[in-house]
Order: sequence, then C-alpha cells, then structure tokens
Amino acid sequence: MKIKTSGMKLTTGDARELAVKVLSDIAANGSYNNLALRRALSENGGLPAGARAAVTDTVNGVLRNLIYIDSRIQAASSAPAEKLRPFVLSVLRAAAYELLFTRAPAHAACNEAVNIVKRSRYKDLAGFVNAVLRNISRDAPRGDDRAGPPDPRDPIGRICAEYSCPRWLAEHWLREFDQKTVEDICAESVRTPRVTLCVNTIKTDKAELARSLREEGANVDEDTRLTDSLYISSAGDLSALAAFKAGLFHVMDESAMLAVRLLDPAGGGAVFDVCAAPGGKSFYAAYLTKGACHIRAFDINARRLRLITQTAGRLGLGNIRADLMDARAFDPELAGAADRLILDAPCSGLGLLRKKPDIKYGKGEEDISELAALQRELLANCQAYVRPGGRLLYSTCTISAPENAGNMAWFTANFPFREIEYRARGSDCGKFNYRQPGAGIQILPGPDADGFYICVLERFK
Repeated sequence: MKIKTSGMKLTTGDARELAVKVLSDIAANGSYNNLALRRALSENGGLPAGARAAVTDTVNGVLRNLIYIDSRIQAASSAPAEKLRPFVLSVLRAAAYELLFTRAPAHAACNEAVNIVKRSRYKDLAGFVNAVLRNISRDAPRGDDRAGPPDPRDPIGRICAEYSCPRWLAEHWLREFDQKTVEDICAESVRTPRVTLCVNTIKTDKAELARSLREEGANVDEDTRLTDSLYISSAGDLSALAAFKAGLFHVMDESAMLAVRLLDPAGGGAVFDVCAAPGGKSFYAAYLTKGACHIRAFDINARRLRLITQTAGRLGLGNIRADLMDARAFDPELAGAADRLILDAPCSGLGLLRKKPDIKYGKGEEDISELAALQRELLANCQAYVRPGGRLLYSTCTISAPENAGNMAWFTANFPFREIEYRARGSDCGKFNYRQPGAGIQILPGPDADGFYICVLERFK
C-alpha cells in the first residue's frame, strides 16, 4: 500500500491516492477501517500532518456516508456500483465525498481522481470516472443540503438513505425509540467527532494540561461535560506531543468516563476490570482514587495486556496489575475479592459509528443475539467476584436493548444485585443526552460523546 515517491516529500495529492488505496483495501479485503488506516499511515510516514488528517477524514467520511455516496454515484453512472472494480469504485467514493461534504474545489477533486485512475492499471476508465464525477458535481446537493422532502410512504427509508443507516439497524432502534430519536441517532452517526482526552489528575489539572497542549499547537476546548476532560483537534500525532510522553492524559470518551464516575471507585479498595483492554477505565479509576486503590486489569489478549502495562507506566500508575484471564472461566481464587468490578462487555459497538463507521455494514440482528448471550455468560461468571456490599459496573458502547436493559433485567432476576440510585451524580448525568430504559442509563450519541450504556449494581448478599 506504500506510495512510491522516489525520495520526494509526500504531498496532499498523495493523500488522495493513499485514501483511495485504504478504501480499496477495505472494499476488496474486508479490512477494518482503523487497522487499514493505521497500517497505511505507518507505511507512509513522510506524509505531512495535514495530509495524514486528510486521509483519515476521507476514509472515515466515505464510510460514515457510504450508502448516500453510493446512491449519488449510481444516479450519475451508467454502470451499477457493484459491477465496478474496487479500486475504481474507491476513487469515485473518495472524490464524491470531497464533492458532497467538503469545501474542496470541484475541479480539483475531479481532476485529481482522474489522474489517480490514469496512473493505475485502469487508465482506460479515466473518461468514465470523469463523466460520473462531473455529473455528481453538477446535480448533487452538498453537505447538510442533501436531505430531500419527507416521503410519507417510507419515512424510515428516507432516514436510511440520508444518513447511510442500514434498514435493519433503523428498525432495530425503532423497537426502542420513537422515530425522531432514531433520526437524531442516525444524524449524529455521520458527524466527525473531536478527540476527547482524560486528564491524569495525579500529575496535572485540566487548565495546566490545556495550556501545555496549546503551546504545542493543538486546538483545545475546555468547555466539556466533565471536570477532567478536554476536547482536542488539529494536534496531529498525539503520541508525539510532550504532554503525551509525560503521561498527562490518555484518550477516553466522556461517556465511558461517566460510567467509571458512577461506579465510584473511591468507595472501594480492590477494583477488578475484567475485560480491560485498552485500559482506559482502569486508568481513570486510578486517577479518581489518586492511586489509592488496587486495580487488577484482566484481559484474554496477552498483547493488549502488555499495552495496558506500558500505558500505565507512561501515566505513572503503579497500582495497576495486568493479568491474563478469560472472563468466561471462573477463577475460585477471585471469589468475593472485588469491592468494585468493571465489566465493559464485548458488544455490537453501535454507539461508536462516528469513529468506527464500518461497524454498521458488517452486522445484523443475529450478531446482536449472539453478543447478548455472550454478555450474559460473562455476567453470570464475573458476578461471583463481587463481595456482598460491593458494586458491579456493566457497560457497553452500544445502543441495543437486548444487550443493555434486556440483559440487566435478566441479571437482576437471577442474581442478588440491585441497581444503585444515581441521584448523587445527577449533575454529571444531566450533561448527557440519556434515557433510562427500565434499568441503567442509555446515553445517546451527542456532540463529542459516544452512545453508551451504563448500569451500576450493588450486591446485597
């Protein structure tokens, strides 16, 4: 996937070509967008920071809006999209994203796309690509002006087309929410998020970290939902920042931060995080307790456990121990040993569609049923690690009643746990767009917040 440049410095023009190659990899090989992007950017380390950001924006922008973009390509083309070569289709998708969703000049997007095709083995299709893109440029609305009039015969179809939401998913959400809420969820899923940082309050504070980041050229917004979070943009490679190397923050969404706050780890001595990777909740629990609690971070993946250990070292957290464990297999030595237990369960990830847009194209109802069964298996096993009077946090990064409130109804009917009262943390909860669907809190996607489910329970015997 590496672009040949004959020793020349890579440019923004190369960024367009690299974005096309990443999209081709995803289309042809089913690669995950985050892994394909990471690999491509690593192999092309000479790409300037602005061009790297452009590659990421184009790839994720295309995937967020894929159904809509493909509909515009189909309307402007004489050939069905599914009949096109993955590379040519990826060229069209990347250029169509520029035409429809960015301020890039139309002639530049079209001309560069044609040049990319001319440099490929498909150069005889350059004229076809030029014609399709000229049609899109001439006929298609741009950005927020793309919505057509509501169709009273199929209002869900309009939402799906406009926000690139697979129909099964919209219908899944309609079983839990009204149509307006579903449309809001879909609209949020195609917006570009900023990065949220969790401040390492053992080493610094919010204002000081913001000052340090601005000195390094980052755009920082301190107007956040929580007292120890920051929104950041235009920072380039975060790992290159001095503040990162000094362990002053880790990346973590505020919805996930809220879950740890509601657990109140400061009230307990031993904290177990049983599906811990990449470790964000363990790190935040350490911050909230000022390093006073003992945290055991468990995961089934040895490589990811090593990353937890490395990050804990960077952050200066000596109270975190990472251990290999399959959370489905009972360990009698851990029975009743946890004052607080975090189970952030493997899930369908439907609250993360802005960050991982390919999720919505690769799942269906059958996957949700399988995941809900796995989550119950994890709950049934790990609940035995919580002492009487201790607390269990069950959380997911999804919006799915069977995986969330449905599982909690099953759990409290079969195990000696009851949900805690959240009023003590109401000022935090009130800053999020959330619902209480019978059990727990379902956070809906909002500006700079993921969709997330939180339920904190206390063991009463």
